[in-house]
Amino acid sequence: MSLNFDITSINNNLEPKKGRLLLSEPLSNDLFFNRSVVFLTEHNNKGSIGFTLNKKSNLKLPDLLDNVTAKIPVYIGGPVTINSIFFIHRLNYLIDDSVNVIDDIYWGGNFNQVIDLINDNIINEKNAMFFIGYSGWDKNQLQNEIKNNNWLVIESNKEIIFSKNNETLWNNIVKSFDNKYKLWQNIPINPGLN
Repeated sequence: MSLNFDITSINNNLEPKKGRLLLSEPLSNDLFFNRSVVFLTEHNNKGSIGFTLNKKSNLKLPDLLDNVTAKIPVYIGGPVTINSIFFIHRLNYLIDDSVNVIDDIYWGGNFNQVIDLINDNIINEKNAMFFIGYSGWDKNQLQNEIKNNNWLVIESNKEIIFSKNNETLWNNIVKSFDNKYKLWQNIPINPGLN
C-alpha cells in the first residue's frame, strides 16, 4: 500500500494539533495503544481528543443501532466513554453541526441525519468511520507522553484516515519513513515473548 503524505513532516519536533496523527512507538507498555494510529480531532489548552483509526472491532453498526441495516464496521476509538458512538466523515454539507477537523474531514454532527444517510446508502466506509469510545488526554498529558517518546506526531490526510487497510495502517506508515524508523517495524508486538 502506498501512502501519500509529505515525508518531511515526520520529525520529533512536530507538535500535536487538531488534524494531525499520533503514531505510537512500538515498545509501548500500553496494551490498548500498542501500534496505534490516532487521529486528533481536538487539541487545546484543556486537553486532547482523538480516535484510533486502526483498531477495528468485531461489531458492525446494526449490532449497536436497531434502526440501521448497513454493515458498516465499527472501530474502537479509545478507552474513554466506550458506551457511546462517535464518527468522523466527509459529508458536512449533509450533516448539520459537523465540526471541521482538517481539509474536508469533519467530526460529529446531527446523528438523526446520519441514521437517515446510512439508510439511504449515502454514508459508507469511504466517507465515514464510526467508533465506540475515544482517546482522551487531560491538559499537558499528551505533551508529556510525547516528551517521553510514547508518540510520534505526523501530518495526516484523507488517504491515510480513510485507508482501505486500516488494520495494517501503523505498519504501512512506518514503512514510508526514512531509515531512522525502519527498525520499528521489525520490533515484535510483544518483545517479552521472544
